[in-house]
Parts: sequence; structure tokens; C-alpha cells
Amino acid sequence: MAKAVMRAVKHKTMASVAGATAHELRKMLTPNADPSKLSRNVDFFIDENGQKIKFGKGMGTDAIEGATVSDMLKAMDKKLEGVWKKPDSVIAVEYLLTTSPDAEVQKDPKMFADWRQANLDWLTATYGAENILSFHVQMDEKTKHISALVLPIDESKGVKKLNAKKWLGGKQRCSEMQTDYANAMERFGLERGLQGSKKPHTTTKEYGAALTKFNKDPELCSKKELMQIAQVAQLDNSKFESGYARIVNELNDLKVQNKRLIVENGTLLKQKFDLRDKSAAAIEAAKVSADKSLIEFHKNQEAQFQGVAKSLAALIRANYTPQEVGKVLGVDLDPKRKNFFEHLTKQGLPFTEAVWRVAGALEKNLPKPAIQQQWKALEIKRSGLEEGFGL
Repeated sequence: MAKAVMRAVKHKTMASVAGATAHELRKMLTPNADPSKLSRNVDFFIDENGQKIKFGKGMGTDAIEGATVSDMLKAMDKKLEGVWKKPDSVIAVEYLLTTSPDAEVQKDPKMFADWRQANLDWLTATYGAENILSFHVQMDEKTKHISALVLPIDESKGVKKLNAKKWLGGKQRCSEMQTDYANAMERFGLERGLQGSKKPHTTTKEYGAALTKFNKDPELCSKKELMQIAQVAQLDNSKFESGYARIVNELNDLKVQNKRLIVENGTLLKQKFDLRDKSAAAIEAAKVSADKSLIEFHKNQEAQFQGVAKSLAALIRANYTPQEVGKVLGVDLDPKRKNFFEHLTKQGLPFTEAVWRVAGALEKNLPKPAIQQQWKALEIKRSGLEEGFGL
């Protein structure tokens, strides 16, 4: 019998919520999604007045207008006004709701439409309609599914507060929620997975690492890694250009680093507030320590920007001749050397700015289709870093 599948992920920062939403809207590269099916996806959020607001679509269909991630975050701020929370409170819970691939729901459009509504009804009954933030029906992947963000606002004691533990507090409560969800989906011929199962779940990072190794040489992959790829990508290696999987995996690593740095920064700020009642000398010492950490934080930020710029510089050098670059920039470049950025750095521009200026001129005046996918991935890396650091 086909299974009802439900997973939950906790988010503690607005940046984390924004990143998850950008992924669902396909604002970033998604290897296991089919771009030709993007228009079939259904994406909306529910504003502070309870109104459904359609999102604009992601990569490939930017001409379709709609609400933005920023619009949703503003509505989220409104919903959280007056809600009590701790500095480390879970501000949103992201749900993945789907079925095993062999389920009849995946094949019957009418049944799928009913199942989609049943999932919205279950989230409403569990959290309250006013606490549903966004709802995404993903039709562009092999197994159709739903991703949703909800606000864990608890009013059981007469005060609004963030309390994710009420729904996801410990193994027993999580198990109870799995059972509750499976019961709600039973009428679609779905059943709960084995209670207490220790079957491992393949993470995005594990999948990306296995896929990178497969693209280099399938013989290097273990049986486990081949199974991980087969579950998601059906071993269709022709869909990935050279270097594409590596860039996607690096982007995921950068996201993890961004989240860690943001959490560390928040912890440092909390420490400053907790030290208010201590002696002036202790407060001053803590400030010095925090400032040093923040300096290190910004050094790390600059290092990541430098890494992206170096990758882009290498891509330009490997695919453009000095004559091509010189013609686009209107300067004479030595045909025997590929230092395309020296004339700009000599004018006082930082290396990263020089690289992006050359890249902008090439992308506008001499784009090369063969490297556009890698080029786009690097642009997404840069914008992801800027958003993650609040730039």
C-alpha cells in the first residue's frame, strides 16, 4: 500500500524562511526539477488579512508577475506582531507533504486535486488558517508534492507565543503528528510508514555530493550513492553540464555557512543584552570580544565574495579570448595574456568589483550559451550571499 509522507523542518531566522521560499519558487537552481513544467506549480501565501496572494513564478517564467518573497516576509512580520518569543524561538515550520511514487494520487488528476485540498485542510485544522504562511504545490518534480510554511503560534494559555514544541516537541509528539497526518490521508489509499523505522533519509547535501562524484566517474560511486541518485534523478546524466553539479553543491555549503554565521551573530548580540546588569568593566570586555567576532564575521563574508569572484574570473579566462574581452571593454589587451582585470584594478577598483564589471559587459554584449548555466549559478551564489548577509 502507498505511503503518506510528511516531514517538518524548523526555521529560526527570516533569512532561513526567505531562502526556503526562494527555493520553492525556483528562484535558484533545482537539479531534480523540470523547468518545462514550472508553470504548472501553484504558489501562494496568506497575508495578515487572511487573503491568498499568488507569487510570481521563478526561473524561466519571470514574465509572470505576482507577489515577491519580500511581500510575504512583510506579511509574516505583521502576523508576528505582539507574539511573545525567545531569541532562539522557531519562527516557522516548513512541511513537506507527499506520497510514495506509486500512489494513485500521483496518477489521477482529480484525486490529486482532492488530496491537495485535504492537505490544506489538515494544516488549517492543526495550526489555524491565520497561521498558515505559504503553500506551494510542486508539479515540476518526478513525485508531485506540497511544501508549506506555518507559524507555530500557541494561544492555548490566552497569550500569543511562538511554541513549536506544542507540535514537534520530542519523538513522541512527532510520532503522534505522523499518525494524525496519515489518518487524514487514509481516504486516498495511503497509510502511515513503519513506526520507529530507522531507514535513513537522503539530504540535499548528500545527494549533491553523490551526483558530483557520479558526473566525474560513475565507477567512483558506492552502491549507497548510486541508490541516492537513482531515487531523485533517475541517473539522467545528460541533464547536467560540466561543473554544474559542483556549483550547486558549493551553493548549498554556502547556505549552511550563512545560517551558521547568522546564528553566531545573533548569539553575540544576545550576550550583549544579557550583560547589561554586570559591571562596566565586564560589559566593556564583552563588547571588545563581540567586536572582534564581528570583524571575523565580515572577513569571512569578504572571503566568500572573493571565492565567487575567482570562480567567475576562471570561467571568463577559460571561455573568452583577450581579443573578445578587449573588444567588449574598448581597451587593448595583450593577446598572449589573460589578465582581463588588471586595467581596472590599476584604476583602484577592488578585484571583486573589477571581475563583476567585466562579467556584466560580457553578459550584455557577448554572452556564450555553452556556459550560461554555470554563469547563472555564480550569479545566484552572489545574490544569495548578499541576501544572507542583509546587503
